Amino acid sequence: FTFSLQKKFKSLFGEKLEVVRTHQQQENLKFMAHFKRKFIIRRGRRKQPKSPANNKVEFYHLRSNGSALCTRLIQVNPDALLLNSAFCYILSVPFNNDDETGIVYVWIGSKADSEEARLVEEIAEDMFNNDDLADDDIMILDNGEQVFLWLGARCSEVEIKLAFKSAQVYIQHLRVKQPERPRKLFLTAKS
Repeated sequence: FTFSLQKKFKSLFGEKLEVVRTHQQQENLKFMAHFKRKFIIRRGRRKQPKSPANNKVEFYHLRSNGSALCTRLIQVNPDALLLNSAFCYILSVPFNNDDETGIVYVWIGSKADSEEARLVEEIAEDMFNNDDLADDDIMILDNGEQVFLWLGARCSEVEIKLAFKSAQVYIQHLRVKQPERPRKLFLTAKS
């Protein structure tokens, strides 16, 4: 949330806008309630360029600070010494081939809370699938190196043409804005 964006919102909303700043892992309950116990903290920076070296193992620890509402999934170092039988973890291991997503493991400690065990399985399922993509939708996704045009199985020809043109315009805009990071366009379709 940048200061320039804050000024723009203030001009739109006037006195109705309330800006609250908070530190990571000190979020208030009102903020946390929006995420329905699926608040995920990942490592890295917003504008961090994607490289083959970034295609690493991801390890997440499910933590709860006194209240179910304060549950967070936090990315930690992939180290077996961090495993604790009272907690639940998610391990995502990518395959060497970029065309494949890899495998996801859920580790549930023998003394872990049963509700947290159910929740970590649900989060793992949500994090690593694309079932929420509707058959009649079209999505444009930019991962920093590639732009994917995802087509649902029931999209109209008009929607497909408009989306394709939008993706082309987006890539042209990026060539001007970020010439050092050229993007390629890929088509992905749901069968």
